[in-house]
Amino acid sequence: MRVDEVMIDHPATKSGVRVAAWLPPVIFAVITVALFRAFVFTDEMLYGGDTVSLGYAARSLYAEALSTLGRVPGWAPHLLGGTPFIEALSGGDSLYPPSVLLLMLAPPHRALGWKLVLHIFLAGIFFYSWVRAVGGSRAAGLLGGVAYMLAPFLVGFIHPGHDGKIFVTALAPLMFWMTERHFRDPGWVSFSGVGLVVASIIYTTHFQMAYFLFGGVGMYAIFRSIQLGRGVDEAGFGSRPRAGALRLILFLTASVTGAAGAAWQLLPAAEYVTEYSRRTQMTSAATGQVGRDWSSSFSMNPEEVASLVVPEFAGNLAGGGIPWATGTYWGRNGFKDNHEYAGLIVLLLAAVSFLGGPRRQLRLFLTGLGGLAVLFSLGANTPIWGLFYQFVPGISLFRAPGMASFLFGFAVITLSALGLDRLITVVSSGNAAELKRIQKLLAVSTAAIAVVGFLLVTGIFTEMWTTLVYPDIGERQRQVLGSHLPNVVRGCAIVMLLSAALTVIVWGLRNQRISLPAGVGLIVALAGVDAFRVDQPFVQTMDFYEWSRADANIRTLLERETDGEPYRLWSLARND
Repeated sequence: MRVDEVMIDHPATKSGVRVAAWLPPVIFAVITVALFRAFVFTDEMLYGGDTVSLGYAARSLYAEALSTLGRVPGWAPHLLGGTPFIEALSGGDSLYPPSVLLLMLAPPHRALGWKLVLHIFLAGIFFYSWVRAVGGSRAAGLLGGVAYMLAPFLVGFIHPGHDGKIFVTALAPLMFWMTERHFRDPGWVSFSGVGLVVASIIYTTHFQMAYFLFGGVGMYAIFRSIQLGRGVDEAGFGSRPRAGALRLILFLTASVTGAAGAAWQLLPAAEYVTEYSRRTQMTSAATGQVGRDWSSSFSMNPEEVASLVVPEFAGNLAGGGIPWATGTYWGRNGFKDNHEYAGLIVLLLAAVSFLGGPRRQLRLFLTGLGGLAVLFSLGANTPIWGLFYQFVPGISLFRAPGMASFLFGFAVITLSALGLDRLITVVSSGNAAELKRIQKLLAVSTAAIAVVGFLLVTGIFTEMWTTLVYPDIGERQRQVLGSHLPNVVRGCAIVMLLSAALTVIVWGLRNQRISLPAGVGLIVALAGVDAFRVDQPFVQTMDFYEWSRADANIRTLLERETDGEPYRLWSLARND
C-alpha cells in the first residue's frame, strides 16, 4: 500500500458521509462573502485601527510609486518624519505578492480590504488541505476549514488593523501542510513548497508571528522525524532512522532556501532593526525587571483564558454596535479589541478525539503544542514564558506574548477535525458503548457550563474571581464588570445551548433519529454559528471618502507644506 493511500480519509468512504470535492471551497466562498458582506457589496473600506492611523498612508504612497515611478519607493517622507520604505518596514507587506497584485488591481482603500477577504477564504482552503494531509476525511476537513476561517483569533485581527497577523495565521495551516507533505513524500515539489511558504511568510513582515509559527512548525518537523526514525510513524512508514534525520535536514535546507528567497526584505529590515531602530535600542537598553515587564506586556491573562470558553467573559472594546464588545473590557491589559476564542464546539470535539481512535501520537503532539502556546501567551502569569525569555534568543526583543495563542487555536481545531472523524467512525460501526461515552462527555460539559451560569447569575462566580483570581482589580474595572455581567450571563447561556445542541445531535445519532450525513452537517453548521456570532464586532466598514476628506486643519497643513520654514506640529486628534 502506498503512503498516500494510507493518508486518504477512510471514515468518509466507509461511513457514507460523502462530501463532493467541489463543496468545501464553495462553502468557504459563501461564508467569506457573508462575513464581509458590508464590504463586498459596497465601496466602503474595512475599518482597522492601524490601517487608518498608518497603513493606508503607507500603501497609498506605495501604490502611487508603482503607478508613476514603476518601482518601490526608497523613502516614506510622511511617516515619523521620514523613514526608509523597505528597511524600516514602513510599507509593511508591500513586497508580499498578493498585496502587490491587489494594489495594482484596485484602489488602495479597497485593496487593503480585499487582501483580508482573500486570506480568510484561503485560511479555510489551507486548513482543509492540512486536515486531509494528516488523514482526515473530507467532512473533517470541511469542519476544520469552516472553524478556522471563522475563528475569532483570526477574524479578530481585522478591527485593530493587524493585517500581518492575519496573513501569518492564514498561512499557518499551509506551512504545516507543506511540512507534512515533505515528510510523507519528499521531493522537489515538497522542497519547493516549504521554501515558497517560508518566503511568503517572511514577506508578510510580521516577524514576531512568523517566529512563533516557525517555532511551532519546527517542533512538528522534529516530531515527524522522530516518528520516522523510531518506526512509530502513524502514516504507515517502516523504521528508517536515517530517513527521519535526512528529511529533517532537507526540511531545514528548504526553510533556509526560502528565507534566502526573501532576503530582499529580510536583510535590510534586520540591519535597520539591529542598528538604527529607536524601538529596538530602547528595548535592548531596558534591563532587569523593566525589560521583563515590557516584554510580558499584552499577555493573555486569566480573564482571557476564561473567554476561550465564554467569549463574552473579559469583554472587549471593538464596539460595532455589539453590546458585549462595546466598552466592556475589564481585564488587566490597557485595551482589548481582538479575541483569542477558537470556539466551544471545537473544544468539545477536540475532547471527543481522545475517546479512542487512531493517531494518538499526533493528538498528543497537538495537545502539547496548544498547551505550550497558552502557557507562553500568559506571559509572566506562568513560569513558562520566563524560561523562554531567559534562554531563547529573540524573545526578549518581543512584547505581547499573547500573539502565540493562534497556535492553540490551530491545535484545537485540528483535534476537533479528528474528533469528528472519531464520531463518524463510531456511528458507522454501530458502537453503542462508545457513542454513550461521547454523549456522556458532552452532557457533563453542558451541565458544568450550566453550573457556571448559575454562579454567574447569583454573583458568586464574579465574587470568587475578584477575590481569588483578580484580587487587585481596580475600581474602574470592577464597575465595568458589574455593568457587563448581563452580557456574560447571556454569553454563558449561549455556549450552554451550543453544548446542549451538540449533545442532542449525538443523542440523535445514537438513537438513529438523525442520519449520519445530516448530523455531520449540523455539527459543521453549529461550529460555524459559534464562531460567526463572535466575529461580528471585528468586521466593520467606514466611508473612505468621508474619512479622507480634508477638513480645515488638514487644508491649513497642506498649504503650509510648501510655504515657509519648517515647523513643529502637535496633533490632538484621535486616530479613529
